[in-house]
Amino acid sequence: MVIVSALKKYFALDSKQKEFIRTGQRIFLARPEELLTFLKPLAGFDKECDSARSRCGLFMFLVILGWFVMMIFTGGEPSIFSLRPATIHFFIVAIFFTLLFLYFFFRKIDIHNNLREFVVPIINSISQDMNKDEKIRLKLDFRGKCIPAKQLKQEKHDPGWFSYPKETITFYRDNWLDGSAILHDGSKLFFSVTDLPRKLERSKKNPRGKIKSKTKYKIKHRIKVGLALKNKNYSFNENERLTAAGDRLKHKQGEKRNVISLTRVLISNSVDSVVEPISMLALIGKILMSARPATVKG
Repeated sequence: MVIVSALKKYFALDSKQKEFIRTGQRIFLARPEELLTFLKPLAGFDKECDSARSRCGLFMFLVILGWFVMMIFTGGEPSIFSLRPATIHFFIVAIFFTLLFLYFFFRKIDIHNNLREFVVPIINSISQDMNKDEKIRLKLDFRGKCIPAKQLKQEKHDPGWFSYPKETITFYRDNWLDGSAILHDGSKLFFSVTDLPRKLERSKKNPRGKIKSKTKYKIKHRIKVGLALKNKNYSFNENERLTAAGDRLKHKQGEKRNVISLTRVLISNSVDSVVEPISMLALIGKILMSARPATVKG
């Protein structure tokens, strides 16, 4: 049963993994293998947690539905296996509130799906281009996209006490991923994802005088990758393919390194939306395809 499986996977986590779930943030400096050893059990648990929470919601609905059907067909005096109606009602209430408790428990310890569907695949891909002894610096923040600590500003449009519509627009900044690593050839890779949510809360009055409220989100996912390439190993060819998809290019020529970065912005309408790993890996690939081996002098 998925609920039991989710509980087993949670209690199998070590204290540091449970602390990460509780705090939602951590800074790592570890070899790729160590990092994946820490993150993969969390990703596996999170998948089970999502399924278990959904299953609890479904079972609660079925319990209520079954109770109503039983009351209709038994005239309010259910009897199962010679149990008295009061005992049956007690068991139904106990099952319902147990499921309700588990639902909120799984909701409390849930991790955003970006961990298992974006972070783990990205780290796994980057590790293929690193030496085993090199370490990845990684900063994760899954406390939530729209918490007060991440609020930038708020705008209110209120025409008066009994006038509508009323609007409140809140802007947030959520830098939930930031990292860097040294690749096989000595190039330095840096990468980050910053979400910029805009939360719109709107209240309006319909012709019948009923007030309706609605909340909408618009989220900009700003994905940035960069490579610091050694001049003695690579030359860089700036071309139109780098910005063909609307990506923003920055190029800084240094004495020892060429620093190239690309930034891509994606739009979604849900705080639960997941960034696709290919969106970041494609940017890294575009930079590498524009790099050429340096010409040997002499």
